[in-house]
Amino acid sequence: MKTSTIRTLAVMALFVTSIGNLFAGKTVIVNGIHYDENNAKVVGAEQVEGTLSIPERVVINGEEMTVTEIADEAFMKRKDIRQVEFPKTLKSIGEYAFARCYNLESVTLPDSLESLGVMVFQSCSRLESLSFGDKLRTIPASCCENCVNLKDIHFPKSLVRIERMAFLFCESLTELTLPDKLEEVKGSAFAECARLEKVVFPTNLKVIYQGAFGGCVNLTSIVFNNVIPPYMASDFEEGYYPTKTDYSLFDDFWQEDPKVTYDLNHTCTVYVPEGSELNYENSTGWNKIDNVASAIKTVQQNKDASTVVAIYDLQGKKTDRLQKGVNVVHYTNGKTKKISL
Repeated sequence: MKTSTIRTLAVMALFVTSIGNLFAGKTVIVNGIHYDENNAKVVGAEQVEGTLSIPERVVINGEEMTVTEIADEAFMKRKDIRQVEFPKTLKSIGEYAFARCYNLESVTLPDSLESLGVMVFQSCSRLESLSFGDKLRTIPASCCENCVNLKDIHFPKSLVRIERMAFLFCESLTELTLPDKLEEVKGSAFAECARLEKVVFPTNLKVIYQGAFGGCVNLTSIVFNNVIPPYMASDFEEGYYPTKTDYSLFDDFWQEDPKVTYDLNHTCTVYVPEGSELNYENSTGWNKIDNVASAIKTVQQNKDASTVVAIYDLQGKKTDRLQKGVNVVHYTNGKTKKISL
C-alpha cells in the first residue's frame, strides 16, 4: 500500500474518532454505574459483588433519562461480574461489551433488546445459560465464541439470522432446536461444538453455509423440515476460503483435519420429510456430502412433500438449485411455487 494512502486512511480514522469524541458526553457515576451524561448510555461500573444491576431510569444533572444502551467494551474483562440484571428498557448492547468476563455464569436478556454487537459474550468461559430476548432478529458474529461451558440457550422467537462463528467452540452444547422464523445460518456458526449430537431446523430455513457444523465430531443427527433443500452457500461467495469450492456442512476450517469432515459425511444422518429425499440428493451442495443418498432418512409424513421437477429463475432460466432472489419451483404433483431467498 502506498504511503500516501496509509496517511489518508490514518487521517480519516482520526477524523472519525474525533467526531465520535465530540458527540460523546462526559462520564458521570450514579450508584456505581458509569453513564454518558448526554444519553445515559452505560459505559462501565464500579467494582460489584457478583451481581451487576442496571436500572431502567437514572437522573443525570437533574434530568431523568431512560437507559437503552450499553456501550462497546463497557464491561470487557471484568472478573467481578457473575450475574447481570438488565433493564427492561434496554435496546442495544455494544461490541465486546461482556467479552472475557470469565466468571459470568448466566445471562437473561430482556425482550426489549433489538441488537447485539459482535463478540458480545466471547470467551465467557463459565457462562452456562443464555436466554436471548424475543425481539432479537440476528445473533451476531462470534457472539458466544469460545463459551466452552455454555449448555442451555433460549433462542429468540423472532430470530432470522445466525452470523458467522456465533457459537464456535461452544463445546458443552448437546442438542439444539432452532426457532420457527430462522432463515439463514452463516459459516462455522456451530463449528467445533464437540459434544453436539442433534440439531433440528425449522421449515423456514432458506440458506445454510458450508462448515456450519465443521468439527462437530459427535454430531449424529440433523433434521431438516424443508421439502425444498435450503440453499447451501459456499464461503467462496463471501470471499472466505476462496480455494474451497467442493464444500459441505462439515468442512472443518479450524482443526484442518480432513478425516473429521470425511467421518461426519459418513456418520451423521440427515433426516428430511418423507417424499423429499430426491430433492436433497439432486441439489448442488447437498450432493457434495459423501454418501448423502444413503444417509438421508425420512421423518413423519409431510402432506405437502413432493419431488421437485424443475427450478427456474424469473427470466425462465432453468437452474439446478435454489438461487438468491426469486425461484419458480415445479413439483411432480403439478403445483408451482415461488420461493424467495
